[in-house]
Amino acid sequence: MKKLVLFSCLLIITACDPGETLVKYGGGNYVWRLVEVDGQPVTFSNEIAFGPHGSVNGTGPCTQFTAGQRAPYPWFEIELEDNITAPECTFSTQERKYFADLKDMQIVEVSGPNMVLTNEDGREMVFVGITDGG
Repeated sequence: MKKLVLFSCLLIITACDPGETLVKYGGGNYVWRLVEVDGQPVTFSNEIAFGPHGSVNGTGPCTQFTAGQRAPYPWFEIELEDNITAPECTFSTQERKYFADLKDMQIVEVSGPNMVLTNEDGREMVFVGITDGG
């Protein structure tokens, strides 16, 4: 019983460590562009950046959004907020799918200027670093 309690406490402490998010593992080093979803090229403009304390900011051809991503690396769980704005145009089908796909991803891997989001169903989103995020 003591071992179970100790193990549970260690898991809670590790899960709460803000330094163990994808930013620590290179996710904050770049502003990222989605280039491929499930093997298909992405044709709309987009950017996403991961900042301190789990902050996420992004843009699309006519959207701006903020979100949270506080899951410990390598887990990915985006919390899209209600302030997705499209001031002068309507969301395209691709953008709606983009937000749905982001919410569907569960695991993140960052390797230099490459970032891949995946889920247990075998889906994949591939991003490349386009600018220095620091």
